Amino acid sequence: MRTFARKLLLPLAIGLSLGATVQAKEPPHGPMHKMFDELQLSEQQRQDIRTLFKQSREDRRVFREDGQILHEQKQALIEAPSWDEQAALALLSEAQAERRTAMWARAQMDQAVWNLLTEEQREVWADMQEERFERPDRAPFSGRWLKKLGLSDEQQVALAELQAQAKASREQNHSLRQAFDGQELALIEKASLTEAAWQSLYEQYQPQFQTAALQRLKQRYDFYHLLTAEQQAKLEQFKQRREAHKDKSKPRPHKPD
Repeated sequence: MRTFARKLLLPLAIGLSLGATVQAKEPPHGPMHKMFDELQLSEQQRQDIRTLFKQSREDRRVFREDGQILHEQKQALIEAPSWDEQAALALLSEAQAERRTAMWARAQMDQAVWNLLTEEQREVWADMQEERFERPDRAPFSGRWLKKLGLSDEQQVALAELQAQAKASREQNHSLRQAFDGQELALIEKASLTEAAWQSLYEQYQPQFQTAALQRLKQRYDFYHLLTAEQQAKLEQFKQRREAHKDKSKPRPHKPD
């Protein structure tokens, strides 16, 4: 586990003292701007939270770099001729360690924001978090790209069964995350969020997180091998175009005036 995530609160605390000089500009209608409006933050609170988010973005960049390697390894398992559950479990254990670190860093961020708010703002913020918990996942194995693969009737039948399985798994996983996030929020509200308390909470859910991750990976494997070689090549082209579009959509670094 990365040590910087365990020590995240120290740079966050230092960053708050520099809030007047270190700022991260948010888009006029972006998620941060919406949060500022709903919480009716003071200018000092806005500066402090911008500083927190700036630190968080830098941490997430490191997690994304590690996640890209894991993503490529998962893709190799998906494209393998046969399903190797032991290899999948070994890879997911590594991924879970990275995920645990990222989730703990996010929990510390939420606590740091909570500590900046007034009692009235905390009530609004808690409602916003609960709305986040209730946000539904998108339908599995769906989208306009799917129609372009030209699935046969037989493939359509097999896909429908796989979609039903994936939907049930996602709903179960959503309920699991809802329960975990609710208990995590309770720790923050009671000022009881220590690393030991959070790790204890995570350990209660870790086996279920692992099972859910294995189910998702196996379902992706089953979907990939439902396709013909030609359809698999088309799917790869769709992915490459999507990644290229994401790269073009990334905001350029802000240049100081």
